[in-house]
Amino acid sequence: MKDKTIIQKNTKIEGEIYSNEEIIVKGFIKGLIESDNDLQIYNSGKIKGDVKIQNCYSNGIFVGNIETEGQFITDKDSMTIGNIFTKSLKVNNGAKLKCNISMDEELHIESPFVYEEDEYETPIDTQEDAVTTMDISPLPETANETPLEPTHPVLAESQNT
Repeated sequence: MKDKTIIQKNTKIEGEIYSNEEIIVKGFIKGLIESDNDLQIYNSGKIKGDVKIQNCYSNGIFVGNIETEGQFITDKDSMTIGNIFTKSLKVNNGAKLKCNISMDEELHIESPFVYEEDEYETPIDTQEDAVTTMDISPLPETANETPLEPTHPVLAESQNT
């Protein structure tokens, strides 16, 4: 069985998280998250900051920069504001996006996400203000044509639907 780090619903963490385990967020994290594994943001989960992860499945709120080595899947109840650097993106119906998206071979975050201290401090309860905007850079012609195989069961299941 795969090890997991679970941030429960009524938990708030500010700081840096470095892990080799899958991370499941049901509560609130403000700061840096880095893992060689996957990240799941449940519908009660909120993240504000920088994330470097293998794959991400989001059904919660994310504000900041996220970089995945694999795929980023945003589900119907999710809201994403910021920058997405990924090799594969799936946006399900109902997902709210207001971000720049880069799907380039040279993925990296240049500098940490800078935000005003009180900006987004109040949990976002309405999704009506979210605007879907996409700046999708084309992949180079030498890009790998084979689809990425997700290792996480939730990611694999969502790819098959």
